[in-house]
Amino acid sequence: MRILLTIFFIIGSLLTLLGQNSNNILVAYEDSLQELGPEILYGSNDSIKYAANHKFISILTKALKTPNSFDYPFDKLITIARLSPLDNTFRIFNWNLPKEDGTYEYFCIIQAFSKRFEKYQIFNLIDQSATITSPQNASLTSQDWYGAHYFELIGIKKRRNKYYTLLGWDGNDLLSTKKIIDVLYFGAAGEPRFGKQIFETEEGFRNRIIFEYNAQAVMSIKFYKKKRTLVFDHISPAEQSLKGIGAYQGPDGSYDALKFNRGKWQLIRNFDAKNLKPKKKEKFQLPE
Repeated sequence: MRILLTIFFIIGSLLTLLGQNSNNILVAYEDSLQELGPEILYGSNDSIKYAANHKFISILTKALKTPNSFDYPFDKLITIARLSPLDNTFRIFNWNLPKEDGTYEYFCIIQAFSKRFEKYQIFNLIDQSATITSPQNASLTSQDWYGAHYFELIGIKKRRNKYYTLLGWDGNDLLSTKKIIDVLYFGAAGEPRFGKQIFETEEGFRNRIIFEYNAQAVMSIKFYKKKRTLVFDHISPAEQSLKGIGAYQGPDGSYDALKFNRGKWQLIRNFDAKNLKPKKKEKFQLPE
């Protein structure tokens, strides 16, 4: 009996020591990432920004491969978005790189638990938004991701399947800004996939919704959990002849909404938002 107790004590001590070592390693990784974050955003030129970004991806990937990393919060990384669903099955690390020409490139790493392989997997998303044709109808993977900087993640369920609605910001260019409503789900092998025909628009159901409007305008999208409703500014052109040209679109004072019902986000035109109370501001905020 004493021998068994001794063995259990030794095993417990080793596990504690291993946990402490992992935590110390993660603290060191986080400190390095914290230094690189501002350089990605505010470096004096694109070469410096991309060099810092390359290091950031390398270090973050190593950190996420460290044992027990899924429970490490990375709270010091205030220049990036860190999002998790309520079921805590995955995490999103997401950020942007502003370029000298006024455009942006987006980066994202997903750490997700795979029931099939019984381990955490890491997926590095590649922003291909500049080359994707008909993006509102496209079904995408980690290798041809429609890049955005996500500011909210909403878990939804359709029968036995879980989907996650993502609200994203895209600085686009000097003339226009974009807001994006997308959907994330995981394939049979645990790989992330984007886009599903669950968003109703005036033209029919789409895989994602992209709003483009003048860079000087402010357009908001807010989620009201109790109502299961997304409320957003209605975008229209200054003149009808300019319809569809992003730089000439802007909020017109009215609202539309998407209400989640029977596995789909159903469109409500001219939504009355007067009686809705806005949710508390998140700690992480993006430019409008």
